[in-house]
Amino acid sequence: MRLNFFNIDFHCISIIFLTLWIGQCSVDVQQAPVGSKPESGPSLCSTPILLGDILVLSFANRYESLAWREYIRGSIIRSRLANSAGDVSKVVPIPAEYLVLDATIRPHLNDGYNWWWTWPAVYPFTGFWPVQRRIADYTITVEYKIMDPHQQVIKNGTVSVQDRSELIIFGFYRTLPLEQMIYRSNLEVVRNWMDALRDDLSRLPACAVHKSDENPSAGRK
Repeated sequence: MRLNFFNIDFHCISIIFLTLWIGQCSVDVQQAPVGSKPESGPSLCSTPILLGDILVLSFANRYESLAWREYIRGSIIRSRLANSAGDVSKVVPIPAEYLVLDATIRPHLNDGYNWWWTWPAVYPFTGFWPVQRRIADYTITVEYKIMDPHQQVIKNGTVSVQDRSELIIFGFYRTLPLEQMIYRSNLEVVRNWMDALRDDLSRLPACAVHKSDENPSAGRK
C-alpha cells in the first residue's frame, strides 16, 4: 500500500513539475527583426517621415517597443522611402514639411497540443514520451496611417502575415523552431508593409514633386 501511495505521489509531483516547466518554455512573439543592408539608389520622397505612436498589442499587453520603433525607422531608410526618418517627439528643429507614421502591431500566437499523441508524455511516461505534438499558428498584423503635420490622415492600411509550425518530437521543451517561424513572419510583414508604404507615398504630392525632380525627362515626349 505504501508503494502505491508513493507511485501516486511521484506521478503527481512529476505532472506538477512538467506543468511548471512547460510554463517556462514560452515563446517570444514580441521580438523585433534585425536590420539588413540598405538598398541602393535615390529615395522616393524628400519629405521626412517621423514616427508617431508605434504600439505593440499582445494579449493584454499594450506598450511602446523601442526595438520595433528603431527597426521600422531603419527599414524606411533601408527601403529608400525617404531621405530621413526620425521620432516626432525628438526631432529638433521640427521641419516645415513632414509626414507622421503611426502603427499598431498585433502579434498573435495560437499554441496547443494534439493530446491524442501527446498524453502519454503527461501520464504514465511523464516528460519522457517523445511524441509531443505541438501545433502553433502565428499571425502578425500591422495597422498603419500616414498623417500630415496637422494630424490629418492621408493614407491608411493593414498588412498581415500568417504561418504555422508543427513539432512532433519533444514539443514540450522546444521553442526555437517556433521563434524562428515568428521571426520570419515578422520580417515578411515589415517587407510587405514597406512595399505598401512605397505605393502610398508614390501617390502623395509631397513625394511626386521629388520624383519629378529626379526624372527631369518625365513628361517629355
